[in-house]
Amino acid sequence: MHFLLWILIFIIIIVIAKFSLMNYNINQVFNGENKVVKGADESDSSDSSDELNIIFEYGEVKKGVNIDHRVAKNPPKIKYPATGKYYTIVMVDPDSPSHLNPIYREWRHWVVGNIPGDVLKMGLPVSGLEITSYQPPTPPLHEGKHRYYFKLYLQPDLINFELLNGPRQCWKSKEFAAKYNLEKITQKYFVSERLIEFRGRARVPVDTSSI
Repeated sequence: MHFLLWILIFIIIIVIAKFSLMNYNINQVFNGENKVVKGADESDSSDSSDELNIIFEYGEVKKGVNIDHRVAKNPPKIKYPATGKYYTIVMVDPDSPSHLNPIYREWRHWVVGNIPGDVLKMGLPVSGLEITSYQPPTPPLHEGKHRYYFKLYLQPDLINFELLNGPRQCWKSKEFAAKYNLEKITQKYFVSERLIEFRGRARVPVDTSSI
């Protein structure tokens, strides 16, 4: 009986140590101590604005919030005090397939151009030219936290964009912006991960803005 008890205690210690190490590595990545991820592209910068509102069905996303990926299964509304005529919104994952080995950076989740400024002002459903269809967050199981960035660009005018229907991985939002002379205005991100296979209803978001 005592032998089984000691085995159980040993297993518990191993599990706790494993998750502590995982959290330490994640904090290294998002605090800039891990050079594999930090500084690789503009998605790693923290230039975000409270004026950019990302609104899913459950509510608005705060910067750095950790959400159940299932609550983002449908495209969000985007609200911003736009003063320009047309805008482009881009959603990318710079941590694909994992934050420690982002060989598929950036993963292109959504691109919409020619969005009227009035649509953003009123926070209406995003309309314009869907350059890449919306793909919900799909963080791989046990691969840690993924950041999902929404980047807002000001267009010089109405643009005849080419549709992007090819592979989503290894995309470069910076090159895309340069090609069409887009001016980056601001960005905002949320975090999502999968530690287990979820069943049933989606969980409510948890604020992890201190990451």
